[in-house]
Amino acid sequence: MRVTQSMLGSMLTADLQGIQAQMLQVQQQMASGRRILRPSDDPVGTENVLQWQNALDQNTQFQNNANDATNWLQNTDSALRSAVGLAQEVRNLAVSVSTADLTSTEYTAISKQVVALQASLVEVANTKIGDHYLFNGDQTTTAPFTLTGSTVTFAGGSGNQLREVGPGLSIQANASGTALMPLFTAITQIVADLGTPATAGNVTGADLGALDTAMGTLTDTGGQVGANLQQAQHAQGLLTDLGQSLQTLSGGTLGNDMAQSVVRLQQLQVGYSSALAVGARLMQPTLANFLK
Repeated sequence: MRVTQSMLGSMLTADLQGIQAQMLQVQQQMASGRRILRPSDDPVGTENVLQWQNALDQNTQFQNNANDATNWLQNTDSALRSAVGLAQEVRNLAVSVSTADLTSTEYTAISKQVVALQASLVEVANTKIGDHYLFNGDQTTTAPFTLTGSTVTFAGGSGNQLREVGPGLSIQANASGTALMPLFTAITQIVADLGTPATAGNVTGADLGALDTAMGTLTDTGGQVGANLQQAQHAQGLLTDLGQSLQTLSGGTLGNDMAQSVVRLQQLQVGYSSALAVGARLMQPTLANFLK
């Protein structure tokens, strides 16, 4: 087959265009920092990256859930500790009434302190995160406790605030408001027994016993909250490590090796220059070129 100048020109043009396309791809890889610019660059790698990205997205959601659970549980733990502390103050005052001879003024002062502590406990029991109450189950936009006179009522919210931190793994992020009701019942009875100095009744051993039992219930609830908090924090650590591993895997497949790209670009530039030089020698002008 006779190879004409036209055929040589077409072949040279195709070769140069092919090298230019490769140079452009390498330049784009260097500029973007990504080895895979389109699925056709590496179909298997692209599929792996998609799978890792889906896993990373899911892991990010689990991390957000774990962070939210930790926030809820930390605030719940703090509120329960405050409640126990206030209850202990009520107990100390109740003991002082039952074991000492007090003047009318002292008795009135203690009675007012207990009433004030009861109000403070209601505030603690109505602790919120943003617009959500901690101790009203699934009715988080409704205040769980209301103080009317010396009586505390519970709105009755039920249900658990669950946060999924892994496939099939959820953590309870709240504590039930029912755990606080025995405390309010015991304190309400103490307030009633205190009465007024003129008609004062004595704080009884039964009052203190009920208060101790209520405080024990609250302490047990705090223990469960603490255990859930540890679980949430442990999940945070595991999810953070997993997220970093997934990013490393994805980045290792997508990421471009800059040093390798520089070498490849230099090779292509040399190849392009060589192709031009060879083409110039092959495409020698003929008499027909001068006769045109």
